[in-house]
Amino acid sequence: MDKSDIINNSPKKPVIHFRAKHPFPVPALHHTFSPLTSTLHLQAAAIVTYTDKETTLHLAYCETFSLSLPQILSQPESQATTAYSRWLLDTAHSSSSFVLQLAFLPCVLGYYEIARRLYDDPSTVRGEKNRYWKWIESYVAEEYVEAVKVAREGVERAVVGVGLREVEEAARVFREGCGMEVGFWEMGLRRT
Repeated sequence: MDKSDIINNSPKKPVIHFRAKHPFPVPALHHTFSPLTSTLHLQAAAIVTYTDKETTLHLAYCETFSLSLPQILSQPESQATTAYSRWLLDTAHSSSSFVLQLAFLPCVLGYYEIARRLYDDPSTVRGEKNRYWKWIESYVAEEYVEAVKVAREGVERAVVGVGLREVEEAARVFREGCGMEVGFWEMGLRRT
């Protein structure tokens, strides 16, 4: 595998593309278009803080393949990444704070659940022999587990007093978000 294969096939490339081209757009847009509660401000701050650290982790991971940020950004953004990022922006622009939280949950929970399953599986190769080990460790680390907890608790608090129609909308958005996550992960499987 050469450098261009890694650039074109890396499952991390979409994450870097999204974060490099759209640094923290959703909290910023949502702040513009919808009043935020102080609780959501705290949740957004926790997520943005972790996302910044996560981006640094992903860029460092790419550097292990001798890929620089300019090289990554010179590649076209995949259709799945474009669709997902625009969907998040549209959701932020057109939905309530509660619904927006459900849009992020498939990503937040999905990374944790995948990493937790791999970490707990005794057959998972550990350490330097596994090129994904640092990724796995980062998504079961205390800091990320806390981010997951904050997200879950925020949704549980936010649902109190929400009407049936908004709960149904949130469920629809969560299902769509799960579909977007599947498309995001399939890029690595399809090598696109």
